[in-house]
This record gives sequence, C-alpha cells and structure tokens, in this order.
Amino acid sequence: MWLLAIACLAFAVLPGIALFSDPEKQFWPKLALLVGFGIGAIYCFGEVALVRGTYDQEGIEFYTPWTGKKKERWKDLESAELNDWCSWYTLTFKSGSRIRLSRYLGGHMSALEKAEVQSEF
Repeated sequence: MWLLAIACLAFAVLPGIALFSDPEKQFWPKLALLVGFGIGAIYCFGEVALVRGTYDQEGIEFYTPWTGKKKERWKDLESAELNDWCSWYTLTFKSGSRIRLSRYLGGHMSALEKAEVQSEF
C-alpha cells in the first residue's frame, strides 16, 4: 500500500510540475491528473498510516479515518463475509456497525479465526 501511495503521489506531482511550468499546453488533462492522483495519494496514505486495530478474546477495536473508532464484542458478531472484488472481509455486529478488514492488513486472518472461535454465528 505504501508503494501505491507513493506512485499516486508521483503521478500527481509530475502533471502538477508540468501544469505550472507550461500552463498553456493541455491545461485540463494535466489538472485532471493532478486532482485524480492527488485524491488517490491522500486516500492511500490515510489507509497506510492511520488504519489501526487490535483484538483479544473478548472483541475487536478498530479505527479508520473514514468511519472512526469502533469497539465490538465477538459474541455480538452476526456475520463475516468476504468481498472478493474489494479484497476485504465485512464483520457485521448486532449493533449494526460494520468493520471491514482488508486482506492487505497484517493479522486479518488471525482476527477472523478468533472471531470464528469466539462468536456464536
């Protein structure tokens, strides 16, 4: 994910430099690349640097900059479903909250195993 974030940043900076060095040529395509890859870079750096979580015998505590902090107990887990297209597992709890564990997140399989053992679904 770090590599993707750095690549997005590079693809945002290069058109930005070209945009300001020669603003007369292809202004809108350069601006579109700057904005699109800039947003991608912000998202990727946010995912890599700010997403954190812990789990134990009782439950899971998870934080993302997009949905905030969530703390749930394993016994309240209703379902755990894999979304292959997005490469994440969605854990749904009785409170209605959902925690999405990316397959790229270290320790996700261990957390899913703990959920399977500790929950009643």
